[in-house]
Amino acid sequence: MVVKYMLTRSDRIVVSTRGVRDDLVKAHGARATKVEVINNGIDIDRVRRLACMPVTELEPFSGKTILTACRMNPQKDLYVLVDAFAKVLAKCEARLVLVGGGELLPALVQYAKDVGVAEHV
Repeated sequence: MVVKYMLTRSDRIVVSTRGVRDDLVKAHGARATKVEVINNGIDIDRVRRLACMPVTELEPFSGKTILTACRMNPQKDLYVLVDAFAKVLAKCEARLVLVGGGELLPALVQYAKDVGVAEHV
């Protein structure tokens, strides 16, 4: 109720992703013309430098690699990723690389064990 009240009275709403914008519009009735997406900034020069560096932590692998780099919290719903990865793994050789940390990481590791894909994560 508070969200809807604020959305109808705000001159402008700034969010960090299109997904959040779409959710505000579809689920909460925000006017799309009022919602502005400003993505989180990145240091592109640093990313380019790091992209040229060799990756030493990962073993050579000929299958598919799925990688996510994020803060692992409930809002990311990474259980869906693990479930999707299990379906990919059933069809081809693959590995899932989780980069980052957060409150959800231990639970995700346990979930990967429960689903039977932990040795590929």
